Amino acid sequence: MIKKTTPRMILCSALIVANVCLIWGNSLLNGDTSGNISGGLSAWIGKFIPFLSPESPYGHFLLRKCAHFSIFFLLGTELAWFFGMVRNSKVILCCLAVSAAVAAIDETIQRFIPDRHGCFSDVLIDCSGAATGMFLLILGYTLVQRKKLKQERAL
Repeated sequence: MIKKTTPRMILCSALIVANVCLIWGNSLLNGDTSGNISGGLSAWIGKFIPFLSPESPYGHFLLRKCAHFSIFFLLGTELAWFFGMVRNSKVILCCLAVSAAVAAIDETIQRFIPDRHGCFSDVLIDCSGAATGMFLLILGYTLVQRKKLKQERAL
């Protein structure tokens, strides 16, 4: 499937580890710290996207859910890249299983942190983000490979 080289494997593995550390690291923050970070981000993003501003009735909530989706979107693309390089025939299943495990652990961590709570809906949002990233990477890769194949046949 995806061309495998040692530098690519190292880079991809490092990106996955860094992303999971970011996800779980944010879950270890207490409620006040997490709220301050997302509140500051909401104020900044609200200058460009008004419905995500703190003044918007659901701005802070939407921003947090978009953050869940986005970070797991990135994880899904990284996992699809990794499992594509190791030539695993069950790329989709592996990506979804690892993403779901990371999401479940993420929400479980939050249950033990003051002023935080884990919720199942966030696991669903996380898995949706990962699946979207994974499918878009696989689709993009497939389209590029088809284009290359057509060009080779034309020669």
